[in-house]
Amino acid sequence: MDEKINNKLWDLADKLRGSGISPDHFLQLVCMVLYVGHADKEILRKLMVADKAALLTAIANVQADQATEIAGLADKDVLAAIPTNVLVEVYDLVKHLASQEDTVFLEELMSKMQQNAGKRGSVLDDFPQTGKLMMELAAPTQVEKIYDPYFRTGIRYSELLATNPDQQIYAQEPNYLAYLAGQVRLYLLQAVNVEVIHQDALQEQLDPEVTGQMDLTLASPPMGRRLKLEDYDEERYRFGQPSNQVDWAYVMSGLDVLNDTGRAIANLSNSAVFRGGTDAEIRQKIVSADLVEAVIALPDERKVASGVPRVLVLFRMHKTSHQGQVLMINARHLSQKKFDFGKEVCQQIKQILDQGQEKEAVSVWVNNEMITKNNGILVPDQYIEQNVFKLSPELKIRLNREKMEQATMLELGQVATLYRGFNVTSRDEEPDGNYGLIKISDLAGGEINYAQLARTNGKANTHVENYQIQKGDALLPIRGEHRAAVVVTEDHPDVLLTQNIIGIRPIKGKLDSQWLAEYLNSPVGRALLSGISVGTRIKQIPLQQLKKLSILPDQTQAVADYHEKKAGLEEQLRQIQQLMEQAKNEFYQASGIGELFEKSN
Repeated sequence: MDEKINNKLWDLADKLRGSGISPDHFLQLVCMVLYVGHADKEILRKLMVADKAALLTAIANVQADQATEIAGLADKDVLAAIPTNVLVEVYDLVKHLASQEDTVFLEELMSKMQQNAGKRGSVLDDFPQTGKLMMELAAPTQVEKIYDPYFRTGIRYSELLATNPDQQIYAQEPNYLAYLAGQVRLYLLQAVNVEVIHQDALQEQLDPEVTGQMDLTLASPPMGRRLKLEDYDEERYRFGQPSNQVDWAYVMSGLDVLNDTGRAIANLSNSAVFRGGTDAEIRQKIVSADLVEAVIALPDERKVASGVPRVLVLFRMHKTSHQGQVLMINARHLSQKKFDFGKEVCQQIKQILDQGQEKEAVSVWVNNEMITKNNGILVPDQYIEQNVFKLSPELKIRLNREKMEQATMLELGQVATLYRGFNVTSRDEEPDGNYGLIKISDLAGGEINYAQLARTNGKANTHVENYQIQKGDALLPIRGEHRAAVVVTEDHPDVLLTQNIIGIRPIKGKLDSQWLAEYLNSPVGRALLSGISVGTRIKQIPLQQLKKLSILPDQTQAVADYHEKKAGLEEQLRQIQQLMEQAKNEFYQASGIGELFEKSN
């Protein structure tokens, strides 16, 4: 596109910011003008000397020649909010575009708006690079019918429709502005077989002509949306009633429309593939039905406001190979850079998928049975063995997996019982409560300061005995990046754990708590705990995964020798610190500084 036109566009955008015109109104205005002038730029020259009503008439004239009317495009209220001089400048800007530039111009405008939306979000297409990758992996043929339950403006289909404007797509989009901009884009592309309906896919019945007829579903559900589906369609949601977090409602809607050989790709947040409750049950059923083909953990997108990790889940209604298995891929491990969504990484992802490659620390085939037993968790790193872990800025280690396989290892759940902490909020705290509460912050420094614990009387019908610590328990924070196990060395029956800590109670004669704490706090233990952590921004350790954690058998004597030596070194350190303090005081007296102050209580 001409650089002068691009610069003029942003000069105009700067004026808009000072005029109080909303970005949404500006986008709709540009859509109106592009729609009117696409086939004949001369119309815009005439409109420049006409009143605002002439634009509405011109839109109606163009729509009269089209098979489908874009409802609401000619919005007189939006037009009324636009100063005449701004309208004329938009006319003047668009009239200099060649017709083949109109689509690129609109897409660049929407891309800039998306980047400038920041944390407030945008009605436009999220995760543009992910959208391109979805299209590359889907590689739809010209005759395949595509369904999209959350179309937005459909930018990810740009290249597909540019090469095949006859592609059949059936889509739904609940946001009016996104729907409108998408419809104008489709008009510019002359995509005559794309039908986008302005409606919420989850609150409308699907067209019977669509259900069971689609070859491909591409779904990118809205991030963080919550909706309670009361009277849900049991046939459509045959794997279970969706939770209020509706990621899997969109997925099931997308699977419901597929024919017997259909396939689907869903772009989901990381939390959607490890969340518990009904979502876990839905995942387990879909995996058991052998519909999940692959899961890809994606690199972050640099120009996206949200930093939430994303995954692509690939589904196939009828697998012709690798039945009963899922290919787990962590594309984050394909590059050392944090933001790397370039062509090379995308090609590597496609190659691993096409060839079904198992690549060390990157991809592995996993049996469905293993996944269903693991609460249906579809986080690739839960199944891909990593060898290299960066535990801190100063410490990076490589696990020796061969040695670990040769060593005698135990599962933590076989030699200890594990219990969760008490789910409590600040509203449940009472200064004179009967019970103390141990929070993660109370474990800092490796010791528990019982005198400073918050207190509570618990909640009605709460079985406090389920959360009471015992002498010999190892307490492990399960939320956040920095965690260290602490051993309870005193009897405190009136103290409860809180929800972000798991208590580990060794079975007598099978495990020593001091040894367990040292093992979990060692580089090996920290790496293994990191490997089973899940989460988006804040990492968490699932209880079921912690029970399966591999640990070495007791090394009680080694721990005793270490603690004895450590105590001796700490005493030496205490004495050295005393000598250093004494030397400092002597210096103060010799230099005269000591005469100028005295210590005060």
